[in-house]
Amino acid sequence: VYISGYVVKKAFAKYPKCKSCHKMWVGQRSELDPTTTAFISYKEYRDTESLRTPSATVMTAVEEMEMCFRDIFPICFGKAGILKAISEAFDQKIEDSLVCSESCSGAKEFMLKLYGTIRIHHELKLKNRRLKGVKGKKNRKLMILSHM
Repeated sequence: VYISGYVVKKAFAKYPKCKSCHKMWVGQRSELDPTTTAFISYKEYRDTESLRTPSATVMTAVEEMEMCFRDIFPICFGKAGILKAISEAFDQKIEDSLVCSESCSGAKEFMLKLYGTIRIHHELKLKNRRLKGVKGKKNRKLMILSHM
């Protein structure tokens, strides 16, 4: 839910004029499963600068993108054009229900690439944390802990 809210926030900033898309992107907490909204229950979702409560449509799209990412990332990892490959896989999986048919032609692609970028960054960060034996100032604590 948190990542979905972030994607919606960034889409609002990029496409501020399309009110019909905004209605499709923003939902009420009552629409979402209470077990998934526990993290955002203490956060304020008020103005345009803060995170937004995503609609059920956005949540479904993000869940489908996550499943797709888990399937395709191990295949694409280490190859050139990883974001493009992941975005294309998302585009095949996600229908056009994320945007209206008006002037927001690039909004869907923006949201797909943004989610792909977030997930690639997160996966690379986790893979870097798992590296052991690399000497350097950043890994000094890891080396100390691994020798205990």
